[in-house]
Amino acid sequence: MGNIITTIIALDVYGTILSSQDWDNELPPRTGFREFVKNVQDLGILLVTSSDAPIDTLKINLEEGFKKINLSLDIFDDFYKLSYYPKDFSEIISNYKIEPRQLFVIGDQYDKDIIGASRLGCNTFQIPEYRSFPDNFDFSSIKIQ
Repeated sequence: MGNIITTIIALDVYGTILSSQDWDNELPPRTGFREFVKNVQDLGILLVTSSDAPIDTLKINLEEGFKKINLSLDIFDDFYKLSYYPKDFSEIISNYKIEPRQLFVIGDQYDKDIIGASRLGCNTFQIPEYRSFPDNFDFSSIKIQ
């Protein structure tokens, strides 16, 4: 079988892109997120969200954060509300008609984000939870599989 490359990256939002403790939307998205997005776009990979939060609220919070780093919601090809525990990524796989190995899931919670994706055969990357700014993680350091 040939090499399967990542075609879609599914990102958790709270604790991954945006701080999980920022109730007033004062903090910017995580360090290096803008550079990560540029890299993903340069590679022709699609970006989707995979949060368990209501999509309307998520979009408002992302828009507020993105103003701080000159990004817009247009970076995302779709927004998914995955409320199962652990999250079930089969809807994304089915909607895009891809093999599980072509989906790269990035999240901060092993039991919610990573286990469900791993069970399906997706590539995964767990990052430390983003709580305060600055933190010790740089999003642009993620190597896309």
